[in-house]
Amino acid sequence: MSYRYKMVIYLFILLLSLYLIKYIFLLFHTPEYKVYKNVFSQYEIDNITKCFSKNNIDYHCFQVKQTNKMIINRIKEHLNLSYLNIHHARYSHGNKNYDAQAIHRDIKPTFFAPLYTKKWPNVYTIILPFDKLNHQQGNNKMTLRPGDVLIFNAFNLHKGLNMGDFNKKSKRRILQFFNVFLNENDRIQFEKQHDYSEHLNSNFYLQYFDGIFKEIGEIFGFGQIITRKKNTYITNLTKNQYMNTYDGIQYYFKF
Repeated sequence: MSYRYKMVIYLFILLLSLYLIKYIFLLFHTPEYKVYKNVFSQYEIDNITKCFSKNNIDYHCFQVKQTNKMIINRIKEHLNLSYLNIHHARYSHGNKNYDAQAIHRDIKPTFFAPLYTKKWPNVYTIILPFDKLNHQQGNNKMTLRPGDVLIFNAFNLHKGLNMGDFNKKSKRRILQFFNVFLNENDRIQFEKQHDYSEHLNSNFYLQYFDGIFKEIGEIFGFGQIITRKKNTYITNLTKNQYMNTYDGIQYYFKF
């Protein structure tokens, strides 16, 4: 048997093993999430999406029409919340969500922490879809429709589905709120163990080389390997993608 043939076999066994590990882990991964249906009407969605373009936020919408406050107040009202703190957000126009196509956590724990952590901190991500889209939490697949609100623990393993099916006629517009806290004490305690860091930010890498290897890293807590800081928990942000701050929420074009 030639050396090249052996290498092909070894590579095949490696990839098969990685996919098997991923499947088994997701099978036993119990994500914490909840979907709220029809929180926003189509009329409200149309008004909200008018505030965004592919790489900008309309100042008039957010400062004069108070669109951001309307969104936040509606979520608080529908979820029966008296407190809602959001650190940063991203609007995606539906054409460059490459970082969402692989299983990932929005906040990165330290090495191997997922293997022994039974309860993650109470920090969340909120998703507002403005078009019909498919989404996966752990091993659970779902369809979200315009006007729905999905809230989930930021340490959940999740990803967007059918990412390659969207084009100019079929968009995947979405507004995401990150590092969300539902009470002040949770925020204070979490920030003692948390930091922000920039990370590798290449659309080419994310689109073509960021598959099973990143997913295995996210599953076992290797996500901090490509960060520039180390802490119990890390969130990746890219400073040069910062757009503006509205009502205390930092908006980014991408992370």
